[in-house]
Amino acid sequence: METKPGTKENLLNVARKEFLEKGYQGASLRTICQKANVTTGALYFFFANKEDLFSQVIGDVLDQFENILFHQELDDSQSIRDFLCQDTKEMYLILFATEGTHFAYLVDDFCLILEKHLQEYLHNEDEQWIHILAEMKLKGYAEILTKAKDNERRMELMDKLNLFYGC
Repeated sequence: METKPGTKENLLNVARKEFLEKGYQGASLRTICQKANVTTGALYFFFANKEDLFSQVIGDVLDQFENILFHQELDDSQSIRDFLCQDTKEMYLILFATEGTHFAYLVDDFCLILEKHLQEYLHNEDEQWIHILAEMKLKGYAEILTKAKDNERRMELMDKLNLFYGC
């Protein structure tokens, strides 16, 4: 199959917008193809399926995130903040739009890291309470990533959130 130059990049850009707007489960390959002005055959020329397309949309940031989660570990609030503030659209997708993909485990893993930090700060507090606080902190990150107008403001708000949670 022959495709126009830039077709793959166009599909990735349109898909990114669709996933951001509707999440993975709500996004439609048919809608993505329509908005990109390509056939579904063209989409399948580049991507095996919807999850492959999603994976390539979040690819580079996902690789960095997995590396930090599983190899380096986020040791302090500033490194979490700095990482989350880069490539915010892709980070938002990774943290809040992976339901229905095999990437959904990343949110749980990140929540476990937040729980560990909170447990160290709160010294043997009730596990369920720690989990609730970690989930709330994660939701706070989501609000900041989606609503703050620029990176400087995101960093400022994340510092306040980290100060509020004490870690």
